[in-house]
Amino acid sequence: MLGNYTDPYPASAPVAKFPPNSLGLYDLDGNVREWIHDYYLIHAGTLGEIPVDPMGPGSGENHVIRGAGWRSGSITELRLAYRDEGLAGENDVGFRIARYVEEQ
Repeated sequence: MLGNYTDPYPASAPVAKFPPNSLGLYDLDGNVREWIHDYYLIHAGTLGEIPVDPMGPGSGENHVIRGAGWRSGSITELRLAYRDEGLAGENDVGFRIARYVEEQ
């Protein structure tokens, strides 16, 4: 149990019902998992190569779902880096509008 933590919502909470993080961003973890544009692929990479901001494959069936949500149940899932896959929406999956910016 976390001290001084109260969550009165039995499922996902309305936007901005909890304080923002130090950058002023709301709801980055714990509310809903996030549907990602990238397609899901298990790729071991090239030995000795460290990928930097890798893009997913150009096509596929299942999309990547990242993070943890109100329905997550194990310690492994309760982290922002958790990666899953999905073909259709679920009641604990949302999305975040973002734009990829290439370095100049």
